[in-house]
Parts: sequence; structure tokens; C-alpha cells
Amino acid sequence: MANITLVDDFLNKRVIQAQSPKTYMKRFIKNNLEIEKCLSTHLIKLNGAFGVMTDEYGKFFDARCRAISRELGKQIIPQDVDRIGTAKSADETVVEKEEWLAT
Repeated sequence: MANITLVDDFLNKRVIQAQSPKTYMKRFIKNNLEIEKCLSTHLIKLNGAFGVMTDEYGKFFDARCRAISRELGKQIIPQDVDRIGTAKSADETVVEKEEWLAT
């Protein structure tokens, strides 16, 4: 989810192609005076923390995950389990079929 942005088919296949973000973003910045405003609607910034202009995918991915998490946090009503951190991991919630049928 953190690596997805909404671009149309033409832009993705004809303009971006296999170019690095640093390469195609230079063109987008030059041609769109409101690029930062547009990217902010996708929870992406062009500052160094996101690594877009330096092709640092790990940095981008981490920064975008944090941005998505912040936005989701604004929509969620915190519960006690969120504060005390006792939620089970996905692995801990797996129940074998026989165990589930027995309950």
C-alpha cells in the first residue's frame, strides 16, 4: 500500500516507464507548479525525509508508512488495547481448524 500512488495508465506506461523517481520527478516539478500540493494528497513530500529526489526507496517507504499511519490514526477511536500494546500478532491469532471446531 505504501508504494502505491494513483497515476493513469498513460502516465505510468508512457512517461514514467522504468525511470527512477529522481529522473521523472525532475520533469514533473518543472511542468507542474503545484506538484507538492498534488503529492501531499498522496501523503508524499519532496523533502529529504522521503528520499524521492535521491532514489532512496527504503527511506520513502518508511516515511510514507508513517504518514499513512498518522492519517489512519486520525480516523480511529483509540481503545485500551492500543495504549497498553497487548494486541495479538497475526501469527498469534491463527487457530487450527480442529481447535476452532472444538470451541
